[in-house]
Amino acid sequence: MKTLGTLCAAIAITGGMAIIVIPASSQAKDCDSTLSGVLQGIVSQGAIIAMINRKDATSYEGNPFPNSEHLIVALAGSGQPSTNPKKAAQAAQNILNSPSLNLSWARQIMAACPDIAIVGFGMWQTGWQNMFYRFRDGQVRPKVCTTELDPSRTWGVGWCD
Repeated sequence: MKTLGTLCAAIAITGGMAIIVIPASSQAKDCDSTLSGVLQGIVSQGAIIAMINRKDATSYEGNPFPNSEHLIVALAGSGQPSTNPKKAAQAAQNILNSPSLNLSWARQIMAACPDIAIVGFGMWQTGWQNMFYRFRDGQVRPKVCTTELDPSRTWGVGWCD
């Protein structure tokens, strides 16, 4: 089974843009395998992975999970010259326009990676990001969007992107 780092190198060679991987201090093999599977699913649909980032989420307002992380997977519509940018952009949009697919992937990731409390799938260099939060009851739910000037600082609620 490929590790996250090996898969990212393979994506870079096959047409992805710059790939940045910030590994967590301790990744379980099950987590790596699940992340690899999700990334392979994205690539198999024709999208380009522009960035993968794991960052600290412990200071996020209302976060009920100490020492947790936020995983971001950014997709792109262009890459190396051999890549068809229009097809890749359409594939990325199709993926991001599928809430059930995004939720399924977020659930898989959070089930295998107990240190990840937020998963975001987005479009590289835009504000488009579908975010999913783990809750104390074990459920994974999409971010609740608000347009209020002073949004509630409740876990899983934020400004609309």
